Amino acid sequence: MKPMFMLATALTVSVAANAQTPKTETPAIKALHIGDKAPAVDIAHWVKGDKVASFEEGKIYVVEFWATWCGPCRAAMPHISESQAKYKDYGVKFVSISDEPLETVTKFLKDTDKKSGKTWNDIVQYTLTTDPDRSNHEAYMWGVGAGGIPTAFIVGKDTKLEWVGHPMDMDKVLDSVVKDSWDRAVFAKEFEPQAEKDRAELAKGLGERLKMKEFKLLLSEKNDPNKGYAIGEEIMKANWEKPAKLNELAWYVVDDAAVKTRNLDFAHKAAEQAVKLTEEKDGAIMDTLARVYFEKGDFAKAVEWQKKAVATAPEQMAAELKAALEKYEAAAKGK
Repeated sequence: MKPMFMLATALTVSVAANAQTPKTETPAIKALHIGDKAPAVDIAHWVKGDKVASFEEGKIYVVEFWATWCGPCRAAMPHISESQAKYKDYGVKFVSISDEPLETVTKFLKDTDKKSGKTWNDIVQYTLTTDPDRSNHEAYMWGVGAGGIPTAFIVGKDTKLEWVGHPMDMDKVLDSVVKDSWDRAVFAKEFEPQAEKDRAELAKGLGERLKMKEFKLLLSEKNDPNKGYAIGEEIMKANWEKPAKLNELAWYVVDDAAVKTRNLDFAHKAAEQAVKLTEEKDGAIMDTLARVYFEKGDFAKAVEWQKKAVATAPEQMAAELKAALEKYEAAAKGK
């Protein structure tokens, strides 16, 4: 375990610049502790809701990180809207931050949630933003070593960080913060040891994050698939026992509209290993493998794996996965 002072030391990793390689400098990892003054939010686009110029004394803020592609993020949105309505008169403000392009988020709000039949614009009744330069992500998510979304941060009445966790798990905590009965010192003792380890792991993985960023840029804006997939193979090899990273690689290749050249064999290799590692128990990962088979034209296999995905997926993902299954079944019958 590294000493804490090293985690707050500037750590900069850069990729040698050339005609084909994007500049990828990573800002310092600055530790954010429970009880620290919450970093100011510097947002590029306030998409919906009131702008928060700064955190005010006496008010409570919930800063949540999300993305349009994230199923659990979408599943939490109705609950966050309910919480915003419940605590509005108690000075509580929810601010959700994506790092996606503005166009991606505005388009998402116009889309319809298959489960409720409502548009996401109708579902989301709190402040929604996007900040593509990821400055807020680095200050908050990197600050506590958090790697996954959705993640929520409760900022208390003294503008200091009270709690970090999944937005679906924050009800009792938020109620205690509102009622001034929350003991953040107790929570800090539970939270900080793991956060220290997570920050250390994050620091080690910065080089890999840069490679992932370069991989995506080379397959999209830079349009150099040979170099891009060579880097992808390096990432795959380094993460051969990490199903989430393998799934991310495969899903980006088969799904992201920005990808110019889709190497489906590469995606298949990553997705198949991710399914193997999770022992066919993760619906989201099997959904990716099914999508790979669909894109390769093997509709029977796509149906087979999508059925398994639907059978094991959490309720909040069921409608989306079933819709994909219907699409694959139609394609199989057509063939």
